[in-house]
Amino acid sequence: MKTDRSDRLPERAHAMKLKVNWFVPPPLSLISKARGFDQARGLEVLATVTTGSDAQFEALCAGEADAVVTAMDNVLMWNRRGRIEDIRIVAQIEAATGFILVARADAGRVEDLVGSDLLVDSAENGFAIALRALLHDAGIPAEAYRMIVVGGVRERFGAFKAGRGQATLLATFVEDAAVQAGFHTLARIDTLFPGMPGQGLAVRTGAMARAEPAIRAWLGAMDEARAWASENPGPARAIVEETGVPAPVVDTLLAGIPDSFQPRNAEIFQDQRRRLGLPGADGGIEMLVDDRLFRTLA
Repeated sequence: MKTDRSDRLPERAHAMKLKVNWFVPPPLSLISKARGFDQARGLEVLATVTTGSDAQFEALCAGEADAVVTAMDNVLMWNRRGRIEDIRIVAQIEAATGFILVARADAGRVEDLVGSDLLVDSAENGFAIALRALLHDAGIPAEAYRMIVVGGVRERFGAFKAGRGQATLLATFVEDAAVQAGFHTLARIDTLFPGMPGQGLAVRTGAMARAEPAIRAWLGAMDEARAWASENPGPARAIVEETGVPAPVVDTLLAGIPDSFQPRNAEIFQDQRRRLGLPGADGGIEMLVDDRLFRTLA
């Protein structure tokens, strides 16, 4: 994607508006806004924070969000819920997953989770599928544990500290807090599944005619932010910190900035589903990813 200023849109009295829903703000979006790259393209990003992937699905269905930053696997099952079938990943927003399996002290190995309640965002899609694959590879069948739907990382960590469940997936930026609370890390998703991509930008292709100019502008602004952050790492970190994001979260967010927005290795999610015998493994990668928007920006 080009990073020069020649493709900027002129500043306007009435900016294009892009409604985006996410769990945690992408650092490039924070930097882009702070540096004025959004405004230079005539863009205003209207962000909302979600409590879970099901809420993101509802926001897309209702038109309350033009795009959501979410686990790529979510799209495979969202399109099978019988309501809409045109959700696709159009860009990769995080380089890697950055999730860890955290357990209570009495579970020293993954194998000790037999019979456990596991706290997840969704039992049928998202990073819970990687958790299922992890357990499967450890010889634990699906009927030997229970997945309890709680919500996003904040909701899961809160419930875990309150005594619910024996283990849960958490983002790496929560690891220090988890250790201080008496928990420990059993496994790292990125280590077990090398190359597994982080969150992507999911949109409804049927709504692209309306949202595409704003999505193009946002990706272009974040690409400029990436180039600026690469040359100015200290100021870039300061921008993210100034938004009130805790230091451990800042480290994780900045480390997760992708080299490219082009979706990569998305077939890993279909492969995991295929190994587990779960729906969503059928069809080609085009059932998950539509990178035509990215290719026109490259």
